[in-house]
Amino acid sequence: RGSDQEFGEATVTRQPDGRKFPGRYYSTRTDNKQYRFTQLWVSNDIFEGLGTTKSLRLRAGPIDVTVAIPASGKAKAAFRACEDGLLQSWGIRPAAFREGRGPEPTRNVADFFRARDYPREALTSRFVGHVRAALVIGPDGVVKDCRVVTRIGPAFDKITCDQARKVPFSPGLDERGAPTQSLFHINVRWALGS
Repeated sequence: RGSDQEFGEATVTRQPDGRKFPGRYYSTRTDNKQYRFTQLWVSNDIFEGLGTTKSLRLRAGPIDVTVAIPASGKAKAAFRACEDGLLQSWGIRPAAFREGRGPEPTRNVADFFRARDYPREALTSRFVGHVRAALVIGPDGVVKDCRVVTRIGPAFDKITCDQARKVPFSPGLDERGAPTQSLFHINVRWALGS
């Protein structure tokens, strides 16, 4: 049902505690048009109570499903270990990431992504899609690295990181309140004329 590409608001409800986590979704038809691929973005806060969670209810546009997760405690531990390893590989101390304050843009991030930045090589396709990137912000508030975590194509990945590197930040603070290397996520929707 619906168009080939859909975007919108989403909600994940954790059971049995009933806590709701707002988010966004992107959905597109697969190549054979029989199925849809749907991607959901919600806050990492959802993982904090995952050890006692029995199921998740996902609502995103036409999708309304409940997924049982009987081994959620193990999944949370595996996720945390994976996240710690990734943070350390980027030079970020996991404790500082969790116990400190994250970086904040000092200007509106949207000002750095304009329709005229849409990749020239994609103009004929008029493709619409989201790029999600993790930015490593140095203690000086400068973007040190950009890692695309949701890709839609090399040209879009490159322009997203090129523009993201221009965004100024106030640095993240560690658990003692000192500036530290930290992480910031951006989600850019590329579409002509918007």
